[in-house]
Amino acid sequence: MLKKFKSQIYPVLSKSISLESYCCISFQNIDKKFANFDLRTFYGLENYVGKVLTIHSATVAEGGYGEVRNLYDNSVHFTKTEEEPRNIHLGVDLWAKALTPIFAPLDGKIHSQKYNDNHLDYGATIITEHFFDNKTFFILFGHLSLKSLQNRKVGETFNAGEQLATLGIPEENGGWPSHLHLQIINNIGDWVGDYPGVAKKSEAKFYLKNSPNPNFLIHPDKY
Repeated sequence: MLKKFKSQIYPVLSKSISLESYCCISFQNIDKKFANFDLRTFYGLENYVGKVLTIHSATVAEGGYGEVRNLYDNSVHFTKTEEEPRNIHLGVDLWAKALTPIFAPLDGKIHSQKYNDNHLDYGATIITEHFFDNKTFFILFGHLSLKSLQNRKVGETFNAGEQLATLGIPEENGGWPSHLHLQIINNIGDWVGDYPGVAKKSEAKFYLKNSPNPNFLIHPDKY
């Protein structure tokens, strides 16, 4: 969608973080050397992310688009009323330190924001609206700090490269180790301050089409 306009995109985690400071991380295809980490627990997940970052001497661990993840099993938000589990991840996660600044990749405005405080939910969430190449689309930023919501107002406009938010601590980001959930949404429908970030297998085709891989918003020069 936007790849041909990559020169106009500002990376969401700042241009100061070099490509060499990123590493890939998976929660589906996990190396056997990490078999002792229970990813369904906070500390197992935190230790796994920390180990991956250390091994690669990295600042940010990224990945997760389209992954089948079983780490949602312990949250009734994903399992209580569902005969079929929601475990297919629809965005990219960027695992980094709490309070890491988040930047607007494009000019736009605040569509909505909300504190989604279910266990393993988004926590503090901002959804931005963009009009680009004669198309309107949206970007969801999840697991932010509560202060980020206080600093922004619905309808407020911003420019590409402007700081939008910071990453939240576990107490305000849904109970996760610090990271950003980044997700493009082509058609947001009636959703306000929220949108599914994990899908059932039977609905994955629809949701993955409506939320294409946002990796070019992370590394515009790479794509």
